[in-house]
Amino acid sequence: ALTRHLRERGAMRVGIFSGEAIPDEGTLLAKVRQAPEMTGADLSAEVATKEAYVVPAIGTKKFTVAAIDLGIKGMTPHRMAERGIEVHVLPATATLEEVYAVQPDGVFFSNGP
Repeated sequence: ALTRHLRERGAMRVGIFSGEAIPDEGTLLAKVRQAPEMTGADLSAEVATKEAYVVPAIGTKKFTVAAIDLGIKGMTPHRMAERGIEVHVLPATATLEEVYAVQPDGVFFSNGP
């Protein structure tokens, strides 16, 4: 039900409170309302790489992939490298020219925050 609610209405501010020292409902609601809104927040810019880097293929190189970092997990490029993929991790702000410069066999857009 919660997932369906969020899917239909989008990101929203929320608070989860517990314990015996919980203030009154108005104070809790004020805390939630003071939290920054998620709509329009560029969280990828906060967590993505600022500089491109390469994770070389382990063993025989089979493919080259340009990975656009939108919040990529640290092990993802390494797991790809274990499968013979040379991974060029590029910032979320990478231009098409920067992607083409890698001469990739494929482009991977990571998941994000």
